[in-house]
Amino acid sequence: MINRIPIGTYLFVSSPDGSMRFDFVSPNFCQIYDMAEEDFLREPSLAFSVTHPEDSESLIEANQYATETGESFHWAGRYVVNDKIVWVEINSALSLLENGDILWSGIIRDISERKKSEESLLKSSKECSFAMDFFEDAIYLIDLDDNLVRANRTF
Repeated sequence: MINRIPIGTYLFVSSPDGSMRFDFVSPNFCQIYDMAEEDFLREPSLAFSVTHPEDSESLIEANQYATETGESFHWAGRYVVNDKIVWVEINSALSLLENGDILWSGIIRDISERKKSEESLLKSSKECSFAMDFFEDAIYLIDLDDNLVRANRTF
């Protein structure tokens, strides 16, 4: 079943002494990173090494927050995989183990297509606003409930 769901799954263990390891990474997890399972099991820091430099701080902050509060970990940001930007969303639940380690049971999904759609929608919205403001006549948009959605400067 784990091979048929369209997200990556993992079990990650972090220790108070700073050591870490993956106990499990699914094939879809490896596919997002374009790396082999053995690579993560041998060197768990590879999972963090692809974080986009501009997103590293937010990843660290989200991790610290989850660790300090015991709340679930949630983060979305960019990875650089084979010189290509890959947007990911990561969610995991924390469990404190008897020896003081933290077990992170999580999922990771590639949200690159969603981000492209959001950027395209934003661009279209800006173009529409620019076009509306270009006209000297009053132009406005209302929704189905007759609420004003957008008006140009003349309105």
